[in-house]
This record gives sequence, structure tokens and C-alpha cells, in this order.
Amino acid sequence: MDRTLLAVVLWYPLFVIPALPGFVLSIVFFRKIVPLTKFHGACLVLPWLVWIGLNTYDGTGKSLSNVIEASILGAFIGVFVLLEGALKKLGIIGGVHYSKGLLVSGCILAYLLWLFMPGLPE
Repeated sequence: MDRTLLAVVLWYPLFVIPALPGFVLSIVFFRKIVPLTKFHGACLVLPWLVWIGLNTYDGTGKSLSNVIEASILGAFIGVFVLLEGALKKLGIIGGVHYSKGLLVSGCILAYLLWLFMPGLPE
């Protein structure tokens, strides 16, 4: 259990650093259109916890090289946040429910990455 907790803390930057540019750019360009909510904040934590929990539950066949999945997941979260701002600015979507969908899709993406990403050689 101690190794899992250490992995959660030390590998979290591999997830959050690729996600932060999307959040920062969204704040800079779409601040008035897309106010960040608690669901956006949860997007920086919950998909990570889903992914690390699944790897802890069954990481057979996966190596340390598979932490690249965390960076892929973080990058997609950042892109999704930017996409939300762009779509709202263009008037394609409206309302506040997109952030909830963003959270759910981030968790689904975490599951799909864990499920379909093969074990990478070290």
C-alpha cells in the first residue's frame, strides 16, 4: 500500500502538467464564457484516480513505461477544456452541463487507456 500511495503522489505531475496548459489557456481566452467550476477541478483529480486505481487493481503485464498513459490522459483533459471554451464561444454548445460531461469522458478515457494500452517494454 505504501508503494501505491507513493506512486499516486509522485506520478501525479505526469498527469497534471500536460493538463494545465489547456486550463491556463481556457482561463486566459475564455474566462467570461467558461467560468471554471468544481467539475473542472474534479477533472484534474478524478480521471487520475480512476487510472491509478485501475493500475493498482490489475497492472499485470504493464511496466513502468506505461506511466506515459498519465501524460496522454492529462493532455486530452487539457484539450477537452479548450474545446469547451471554443465551442461555447462559437455558440455551438450552451449551458453548464459540458463540464459534467468532461468529467465523465475523462474517467471513461482513463478506463479505456488502461484497458487497451498494451504493456510497454522498459
